[in-house]
Amino acid sequence: MKSLRAFLLSLVLIIAGFASVQAQEGYRDHLRDTLSPNGYYELVITGAGDMDWYKVGPVNDVGSLAVILAGHAGCGDLDIEVWGGTEDVPDELLGSSLSAEAREYVLVDTAEHYWFWVRVYGAGDASGDYSLITAHNLAEKAGENLRQTIPPGQSAALYITGEGDEDWYRIGRVEGMGMMTVRMRGEGATGDLDMLIFGGTADSPTDFLGAGVGAEADEDVRVSVDEHYWFWVRVFPNGDASGDYSLSTILGK
Repeated sequence: MKSLRAFLLSLVLIIAGFASVQAQEGYRDHLRDTLSPNGYYELVITGAGDMDWYKVGPVNDVGSLAVILAGHAGCGDLDIEVWGGTEDVPDELLGSSLSAEAREYVLVDTAEHYWFWVRVYGAGDASGDYSLITAHNLAEKAGENLRQTIPPGQSAALYITGEGDEDWYRIGRVEGMGMMTVRMRGEGATGDLDMLIFGGTADSPTDFLGAGVGAEADEDVRVSVDEHYWFWVRVFPNGDASGDYSLSTILGK
């Protein structure tokens, strides 16, 4: 029995290794772009069998790199892998996110590599637009750019200054169970603002819960409050959008 288990385990590892090699080799034909360690990119995947590879770097500081994928409406189930490697080739799978949606989040350590590679691929015939966000030392940025704490059920009037800016807000403490809608509304000619929602502790974001990545500054993201007391919202411009906007939370919707 032990020998059979050992054989089956070896077979699983061989199959997994073969699949990994196949995926890794795909970067040669599917490399789309080199991305900044702190960037926001709007991309598209074309359907069954398609994959997109992106090189991220160089990352010169020890810490963490967050890779966040947010699928746009109707794109289906997209997944991601994050690899470490050299500037020329991915050589070590560091993490993956394989949920049944197009909402994925991988956090990796940057101590061992200067360059990272991201593979985006569809499950089944998933296709359509998606956003890929990279963030170096995400938790530190949240602390450095925290504008205010918004109690649940309340709102705030805010301002963003343009490309490269980001605003962070902490929402809490949220008691009870159910759902919460985080609503952003731009004022006048603000342009295209987007937001990411994380669950976390009172000190930092930890779990990516959802994104509002439409073509305007009006976004609604609905998240469960069952697992967290504290939530973090990152608001950032697409391009050079700037101006006034409001952020509010609605419990029970």
